Amino acid sequence: MSKAYSRVFDIPELVDLFTSYLSPADLLVCVQVNSHWNKRFIPKLWHTIDDTLQSWEQILFTCHSDPCQLVTHSKLRSFKPSSVTDGKDEDWLRAVFAKYGHYIRKLKIHWAILVDAASTSGVCTNLQDLEIKFQWSNAEKVYWSRRPKDSGAVVEHESAATKSAQQASYIEAMNTLQSKHLFKPPDNFSPPYHRDSITEAQLEDGWIFTQHYWTLVFANPDLRRLYLSNEAALQWSIQSKEFFFLALSELKELKDVCAFEYLTPADIWRLQEVDSPVETVTVSVGHQLFGQDEPVVTKSSHAIPRQNSGIKTLRFLHYNNFEKNTVMVSLFSGPSRQEVLMILSLLPNLRHLELTDVRDDGTTLSLTIPEVPALPARGFELTTLQISDCHNLGALLHHLPNLRILKVNNFPNEAFEVLAACCKNLQVLEWMHNPTCVNDRLQGRPEFDGLHKFLVSCSTLKVFDGIERFVNAEDMIREPWACQGIEKLRCRIVGVDRLTKDEQAIYEMPSRTDETVAVLQKLLQSREQQELVYDRLASLKHLKHLDLGFENRSPRLYRALLNFIREIEGDDSFLDEDPTPDTLELSLESGLDRLGTLKNLEMIGFEAIDHRIKEKELEWMAKSWPKLKLMYGLAEHSMFEFKQDKTKKELKKFMEMLRPDVEHGSLFTPE
Repeated sequence: MSKAYSRVFDIPELVDLFTSYLSPADLLVCVQVNSHWNKRFIPKLWHTIDDTLQSWEQILFTCHSDPCQLVTHSKLRSFKPSSVTDGKDEDWLRAVFAKYGHYIRKLKIHWAILVDAASTSGVCTNLQDLEIKFQWSNAEKVYWSRRPKDSGAVVEHESAATKSAQQASYIEAMNTLQSKHLFKPPDNFSPPYHRDSITEAQLEDGWIFTQHYWTLVFANPDLRRLYLSNEAALQWSIQSKEFFFLALSELKELKDVCAFEYLTPADIWRLQEVDSPVETVTVSVGHQLFGQDEPVVTKSSHAIPRQNSGIKTLRFLHYNNFEKNTVMVSLFSGPSRQEVLMILSLLPNLRHLELTDVRDDGTTLSLTIPEVPALPARGFELTTLQISDCHNLGALLHHLPNLRILKVNNFPNEAFEVLAACCKNLQVLEWMHNPTCVNDRLQGRPEFDGLHKFLVSCSTLKVFDGIERFVNAEDMIREPWACQGIEKLRCRIVGVDRLTKDEQAIYEMPSRTDETVAVLQKLLQSREQQELVYDRLASLKHLKHLDLGFENRSPRLYRALLNFIREIEGDDSFLDEDPTPDTLELSLESGLDRLGTLKNLEMIGFEAIDHRIKEKELEWMAKSWPKLKLMYGLAEHSMFEFKQDKTKKELKKFMEMLRPDVEHGSLFTPE
């Protein structure tokens, strides 16, 4: 390699730029090119370690278990020991972390043995982001196959002079921490006596692991993000929150903290006592505070609500939902509406708030203060609200005039009017999950009026992501939408006066009768109606994502329905897909070509609607939408209860021939 060529890799900014586009697999190839590349790319390869990605999980599983038992593991049932894991045992794991651990900046741990390896390495001290989130699938397994010889206070260790440099470094770190009285079991920790049966050896192993766990935290004073979502089996629990807040005080750069085992909603007020500039806090509204069980850690007398101007993001998540990183409907009560307003008053710089649900009456956070701050006349500065369920959501929206992003699960129709009147700067309205149903016509459709009033008045809207909502075609024709800059639209347009199956059969008859004339007149009126709807959509020239149809059909309910039908009609019976009938045809005859103005369109969806898309429509789409990347509507789903649609399969092949760059997907998610 020439010197001029090699100098390219001596420019850190350039290396940072192009390595950001490389996957870990690509980086692994780069480090094997030559010694110069190895030197430059090793830090990038080890910058982020997530033990659920690449081959880490296979390697860690072999460290946990006998290889002959791997086939019993649900996630690795098809895995067989291979060259991927050859020689990669516990010693290899500790050695590789001792060699490269100082490069790691972001460490995501789901396997407890990795806590042991990172802690005992003595060099994983440059972390900026640490996430420890044990998977339930391996939480009950043995943490590490073999106990380290020198693990801390419980086990006697020899003189550091006789140990390796790695062991000596760990011993020194442990002695330093113990000198601060952080690891005294009677004072700060309690053993896991909640388990049905526990041996002395298990208690000792649990105590050693607990030291590894907290040593890793304390050894990284430059942490900016700390996520501790759950404790492992046999791990010793902290007895007092003073220890946890002491740990936070050691992290001077910490900005983002989540600790479901140690932080409850009442503790957010104590964070201003910590020296670190915490801006993002995630707390649990689960069993620790609202269930019947006693809290894992004792309540602190210091948790008195007071104003905290540092927190900008606050998340109230249900403990059991953290694994999915989503906010679903909580089984436990969240804060009341009054408490939410109180939180907003005490956190004047709060911009992002996530809640499971909000109640209208009673108090659930037990936040008592002498005097609730007066609500500001101009409302709060909150810009992002994510909420699963809220009784009387409109009453809360009245106080949020600066809201720009609203993510919901349940949204009452009457709240649209409040949203349009009070939140003039809203840019994103999104439903966080797709509904599961058999058929919307069986369940009934919600009222249209509220949504229509919102769309004709909200000029700042960029994203409307609510496929469960319906827009009436006649409302759409009557008044244009104000959101001309919208980029993502997911809703179902219904109310189109289409021909029924019987009328379609009459129209296709070769002979003409009075009945045929009436059907033809209805068809012309329907086409005229659809053209006007297309014109409305065509005016939204910034659209990138247009999804007009979807029904998240429930396999369980359909399976029961099919079994009932087969009892009557025989085992050869299948269900028709029964698409939504009163929607756009999406045919060229109905005016599809009017959507040629949508030159930025990247996604089109027409699942579960009664469309008339044929080869000529696909040819038009392939030519008219050059930026198209994704299509929903031609992919076959896996529900065997339905008749296989051969036409759909042929159309998909035709589209793949026209535009092989366009992916085909489905919003259908089997149970």
